[in-house]
Amino acid sequence: MMQSIDLLRDYGIFRNYIKTDAKDFGRLNLIYGWNGSGKSTLSSLFEQIENHQNTRYPNSTFSIKTFEQGTITKDNISANNLNLKVFNQSFINKNIDWNNSVKSILLIAQEKIEEKKKLEELRTSLDKKTKEYVRRKTANDKLTDELQKFLTDAAKRTKTSLQVIDTSDSRFLSYNRTKLENFITSNVDLIKKEDSILDINEVARLTKAANPTQKPAITTKIPSVDSSLLKKAQDRLNELFKQSVTNKVIESLKNNQDIQSWVFSGLNLNLGSDSCHFCGNKISQERIDELNAHFNDEYRNFSGTLDKAKTWLASQFIVLVNNSDIDIYDEHKDLLKEKSSLLKDEAEKINSYINEWEKTLDEKITNPFNINLFAVEIPNSLFVNFNQTATDINKIIESHNKKCKDFKEETNKVKSKLESHYAASEVNAFDYFKKMSNRDSETKNLLTNDNDLKGIKAEIKSIEDSLSNETIAADIFNKHLHGFLGRSELSLQFNKEKNGYEILRDNQIGHAPNLSEGEKTAIALIYFITKLTENDNKISDSIIVFDDPVSSFDSNHLFHSYSFIKTYCNDAKQLFLLTHNFTFFKLARDWFNTNNKNRKRKEKVENAFFYTIEPSAVTPRSSAICNADPSLIDYNSEYHYIFDTLYKHKEHPRLTREQAFFTANLSRKLLESFLNFKYPKHRSDLSQLMDVAAKNCIAFDSNKKEKVYRFINKYSHSAVIEMNEDIAENLIGEGTNVIGDIFLWIEEIDKVHYDEMVSVCQKN
Repeated sequence: MMQSIDLLRDYGIFRNYIKTDAKDFGRLNLIYGWNGSGKSTLSSLFEQIENHQNTRYPNSTFSIKTFEQGTITKDNISANNLNLKVFNQSFINKNIDWNNSVKSILLIAQEKIEEKKKLEELRTSLDKKTKEYVRRKTANDKLTDELQKFLTDAAKRTKTSLQVIDTSDSRFLSYNRTKLENFITSNVDLIKKEDSILDINEVARLTKAANPTQKPAITTKIPSVDSSLLKKAQDRLNELFKQSVTNKVIESLKNNQDIQSWVFSGLNLNLGSDSCHFCGNKISQERIDELNAHFNDEYRNFSGTLDKAKTWLASQFIVLVNNSDIDIYDEHKDLLKEKSSLLKDEAEKINSYINEWEKTLDEKITNPFNINLFAVEIPNSLFVNFNQTATDINKIIESHNKKCKDFKEETNKVKSKLESHYAASEVNAFDYFKKMSNRDSETKNLLTNDNDLKGIKAEIKSIEDSLSNETIAADIFNKHLHGFLGRSELSLQFNKEKNGYEILRDNQIGHAPNLSEGEKTAIALIYFITKLTENDNKISDSIIVFDDPVSSFDSNHLFHSYSFIKTYCNDAKQLFLLTHNFTFFKLARDWFNTNNKNRKRKEKVENAFFYTIEPSAVTPRSSAICNADPSLIDYNSEYHYIFDTLYKHKEHPRLTREQAFFTANLSRKLLESFLNFKYPKHRSDLSQLMDVAAKNCIAFDSNKKEKVYRFINKYSHSAVIEMNEDIAENLIGEGTNVIGDIFLWIEEIDKVHYDEMVSVCQKN
């Protein structure tokens, strides 16, 4: 059964209805509303559920809670399984062509017992499998919704992360659920790999790498160190360090290296002179010969060799370029900085050995006679470390240059890798593939279940067709119609050529013309109720909706229709009656109240409820489903209801605009009803009726009469309302005063009537 209508938005006059305090529906539901309030619109909603489609207002939004099937919305309306039957003008238009024929009704022949048993078994199986299908589909829809929500939320998070990279990339700028889902579907194997999820440092590096700014290529390359060359240099130095010269050594010079070096320099400067440039004294030839013997040609040649060795050794120091000046892509900067620092450390270690060699060589140059010097070997590991680090830096530069050459391709690879990371992270956290597998498996089961249902339905239809008989339906229909109208000149007869019924009058051949509105409505109502049992459908299994079933009846037919509906639909699984006719409302109300009283005596909860459809008075109008006012349930006439409603508004210090227009209409209806009853001779004109009623009145003078007439005549006809702020403010301000004047007038004309009505209102 239907439990409640929780939301109706953009559904005709129900522009934005949200359930607040309206009671949940019971088994019996009576809904009262004046013409134009939205009854037919509400019945069309029930009709859409019956037809499993939302075609009346395709852009609307609605939410209808049921007791057994969850909530029905426009998204799942096609899957609902409510056995709903709606009588409204649309039903009549679809089934009855008043100028041609009435669609056939197939009722089951009672004598075909075995076929009926088989049919019942199939229907039981259909019901069981349908419930299973609904349960499975609900669970599957829930999982699908969960998956779609995950994809939507994950796409939003991914979009935010990826837009940090490059807002100019149209793919990431409009990244959505569809793109993420397509990416996951196209890269399942990649996303399932563990290494697709990157660590935070790699994500940061790739984020930098995806920067859309292109840089120039780098021409710098770090050279490696030739360890063999330095190894040969070490061996040569050690050879030099072990060499000496043969000469007549002056011991004082040999033992004092500084003096020896100073004397050697002075001797070279003093060539061709026998005087000392330092002190000016004459140097003896004997001393000059002694010095030349000490510093002979062999000495001089060896010293020259040592000087050249020093010059070459100075060129072997490793000099590095400042890599901080290299304009490299951001993703390489940190690694380049790290490798450059490491390279500098390795270079300094090698240079420290060369520096020691240089110091040792300086000692040898100062004292060529010292053969105890030694060049320490540079460890090979230093060369390996340096060259490996240089290779690493060169690879970084190569990566930079490759990106420069194929910039778009390389940045797209980076973005794709980041997209894989974000997708894999989301998928892994949500367990997406497992849930997809469960959903797909359940979808296959649903398909199998649906095929089973189709097979059962086809078999049911085959048996129904063999059991059904249009003649039986016509006989039952005619019996009801003749009892309803109290005469038998109208009847249905099946016409095989038209594959439907013809309406005959006095059994004359041909479809009866010129049916009265009362006859048409009677035929339509009885046709609907007869059709309720088509194909062996049970009324007790049906939700039945009647929309104004007595709109065209006279008083005699009104009671017939009420009795007919009560007799045949009292046992409906759920019943909705919508009406604007107060007499019919009162009959149905008493029926429902009696039902509630009987249940109370049996200590059962009430299951019959009363509602009104209340349209707003402001433009554009919007209706709401409300609990019926107690006055509508308790009073025996619409007049009581209007009197009570206005009496409540009389005490308001100021009416809202909506209340003001509403009370203007009610005031007119109240006065017309009261004055027509009191002064039956003057019913043709309200103004004339008010003039007659105002005669001999003292408290209600002509000024008040004019004010009341202007209020109810002007503001109760929306077609002539002058919609400007002054008029509206006058209406709001005067509303309460005018209502008070109307009750003052009724009291002055008929105090006994007024006092009793007030007593009833106050009691209520």
